[in-house]
This record gives sequence, structure tokens and C-alpha cells, in this order.
Amino acid sequence: MKICVYCSSSNHIPEKYFQVASELGSWVAKNGHSIIYGGASVGLMEEVARSFKAENPAGELIGVIPQKIIDMGLTTSLADQVIEVVDMKERKEIMRQTGDGYIALPGSFGTLDEIIEEIVLRQLGYHNKPIVFYDPHQFYSDLYKQFDRFFSEDFISKKFDSLYAVAGDTEKLGQFFY
Repeated sequence: MKICVYCSSSNHIPEKYFQVASELGSWVAKNGHSIIYGGASVGLMEEVARSFKAENPAGELIGVIPQKIIDMGLTTSLADQVIEVVDMKERKEIMRQTGDGYIALPGSFGTLDEIIEEIVLRQLGYHNKPIVFYDPHQFYSDLYKQFDRFFSEDFISKKFDSLYAVAGDTEKLGQFFY
């Protein structure tokens, strides 16, 4: 499978999140999957790429990076293929079309934008690909509470309660990505 990984590009976050990114990259490589990700040389993006390539140097790693970030000199050197795009909209579209499923690691506005869009598109029937928050430290716990409120107050029908999953360890990821 080609797994899209959405995550932070910050180098200033707690070390425990870099460990989570490292675990994920290694797990994807060990299980023979490919990664499609943001292609930046910073933050959890670079850690996912580094651990993936350390585990499987021949594994397929595709970075999709907007010109603005390229111009900042933040393109990874680890990717087998770097797809240069005009903007974030084009980046998300290419990742969506190429990926067989989506994993969100800890991140901020960009990560939320990317993973929420995948949830909405699955809800509307544009795809039926797995969407998983890989979240051993419950970084997104307040977000899950908000999602629960959407359901409990009928903003979203309960028939959509399986649009996404949460995995606290790599073993659970295997239920969605095989």
C-alpha cells in the first residue's frame, strides 16, 4: 500500500513525538508499504523519512512539496521521488489520488487540514480508504472529544462513527493497513 502520512514540520516539539514518527516510519517499511508525505527536511516529516529509509533503503518514499517550501530550502534529500507542486491544494490532491490510506501523526493546522479533508471526503463517499490517527500519547484527545460531541449533538449522523480510527500502537495499524 501507498500510505499518506500527515505530520508536523516543526523541529521544536517534544522528543516523544519524534519517537512516534520513527516508530511509524519503521513500521511502514517493515510491512512493505510505501510512504507519500510532505517531503520537507524538518520535523516529524524528516523523522518518518529517515526511519523508513533506515529500515528499508529500497522502500518507495515520495515527497510532495509546494514551491514555496522548496524556495525556503526545506526539501528532503531522502525521497526517491519529489513531486513539486504549486500550492497546498495541489499537494493534497496528488497525495489523495496516489495514496491507498492516510495516517495522521501529531501536527498542527496543516496536519488537521489534510486529515479532516480526508475524513470529509470519505463521509461524502469520494473514497473508502482507511484514515487513522497514530496517537500513542493521545495528542489529539481533545479533538476526539469534539468529534464525539458532533455525534452526540447530532451534527453528524452516528452512521458515520467509523470514518476514522485511532491507533495507540503499531500493532493496531495492521488492522487497517495490510
